[in-house]
Amino acid sequence: MKIRDFILSLVSWFILLVTVSCSDELGGECAPISSESNLHVLVPTVLSSRGTRADDASGLPTYNATVDECQINDLTLYAFPVPTGNGNDGKLLVETLPAPLATMMAEPNVANYQLTIEPGTYHIYVVANMNKVLSGKTIKTENELKDIVLGYGVGAEPGMPVSTNIPMIYEPKDVNGNIIDKKIEKGGDKYTEVAANLKLHA
Repeated sequence: MKIRDFILSLVSWFILLVTVSCSDELGGECAPISSESNLHVLVPTVLSSRGTRADDASGLPTYNATVDECQINDLTLYAFPVPTGNGNDGKLLVETLPAPLATMMAEPNVANYQLTIEPGTYHIYVVANMNKVLSGKTIKTENELKDIVLGYGVGAEPGMPVSTNIPMIYEPKDVNGNIIDKKIEKGGDKYTEVAANLKLHA
């Protein structure tokens, strides 16, 4: 009986140690890695003076926006399947994500969203602060999404919902402006990571 109690106390101590070691500077716990998820989306939450996330080195102009105006209130993820001809093209996914919380931080100022989606090849977009604008719209292509997001302006269309804070978007492009394909495999040991560096669209 004593041996069993000793083993149980060791297990309890180990669980406590892991829990404590996974606390971040924001006072919350680190986002645990789900063995079932096959897509991890990392969203930096601090904007630089260029109007892009702090680690973005693009030469975009500075925008007259405050930190509060650039706060992320909501996120919408779009995963558009890319035809590959191999019969495994994936399925269109539209996912509303919550605002970043301390418990979601993979590291300071980087929120980690873990999703499970149909395996396939995708173009992945993330839009911030436009949930009300995008809600109820049937968007099936990348161009339809970009027409709405990049063409959005307050008062541009009568009766159109107003975005919460400044609209931002992550487009899956490399430094040369080429669209990036992301291959998503089954969940388990492998997962695909997307660094969604949001930018002001205006």
